[in-house]
Amino acid sequence: MQRTLVIGLGTMGSVHTKAFYEMPDAELVGVVDRNPEKRHQFSERYETNEYETFQEALIQLNERIDVVSICLPTDEHPEYVKQAADAGIHVICEKPIARTPELARELIDYCKAKKVQLFVGHVVRFFQEYVEAKKIIDSGAIGTINVVRTRRGGAFPQVPSDWYSDYSRSGGLVLDTIIHDFDFLRWCFGDVTRVYAKSIAGPKA
Repeated sequence: MQRTLVIGLGTMGSVHTKAFYEMPDAELVGVVDRNPEKRHQFSERYETNEYETFQEALIQLNERIDVVSICLPTDEHPEYVKQAADAGIHVICEKPIARTPELARELIDYCKAKKVQLFVGHVVRFFQEYVEAKKIIDSGAIGTINVVRTRRGGAFPQVPSDWYSDYSRSGGLVLDTIIHDFDFLRWCFGDVTRVYAKSIAGPKA
């Protein structure tokens, strides 16, 4: 039984909380959020404890946390990943793990040094349609693949703080959402060896 704590009750925090609550091998021991109304709503709905801060949860729950699920804005990931690692707690962190490759590597090394496992929310590898696509590619049933086109649709994320539209916090849509497609392509075809870009937009009037 994995005792889990969810930090951040926004879009993905809602998904994580519900999932852990329904998992037979997980126990949702608490939720953390700065918004008192939101955390109370979640604690009531999912029959768990509520905390304003991670530090409060650590004190109150003592050593009864096995896994922390970090569902905060991207720029806040490093602080909480390190806090969890310092407490000897394994970490599930929403993607992207950090705003820069250098900081991401730092967090990976930090968790290794603290001997805690770090998992990043690259979920599409586990979606059935993506798993089937990978099987077909690996089987050679469609021959050698030379060109792949991906498309990601959906509405722009709407949150009260509007942090998604702050590039310094989110990294923009490429880093925050298209990262899923990059991860899937690397899974299927290996690491990137060359990058080429070309604009298809005409000059501004």
